[in-house]
Amino acid sequence: MSAEEFPRLLQLRMDKRFLIGNMSIKYEKEIEEKGIKDYDKVLIKIEKLDLSKAVEIPAYFHWIHTMAGRRPQFIIMSEEYELLLREGFKDMEPIKLTIVKVLK
Repeated sequence: MSAEEFPRLLQLRMDKRFLIGNMSIKYEKEIEEKGIKDYDKVLIKIEKLDLSKAVEIPAYFHWIHTMAGRRPQFIIMSEEYELLLREGFKDMEPIKLTIVKVLK
């Protein structure tokens, strides 16, 4: 996959919430297999592309609808966003994202 196809940590801010967007539709199958629905809380693992750093954080799943169809995105709270920055992740940096599990 080229760097453009990887999810990205976005600095778009909405009331202390941040987004992980630019996600490929390839995640759709995994999301449906795990039974994840809009606004479900999930545990995600975010890794640098060179695998030098990995962090697991809670996030809220959400479908966005665009002209190109629906796309998955994750909403994270400011505490998790700040943790990612402290761990060396940068805004708009391509990342590897894994959905670990659905949280209750």
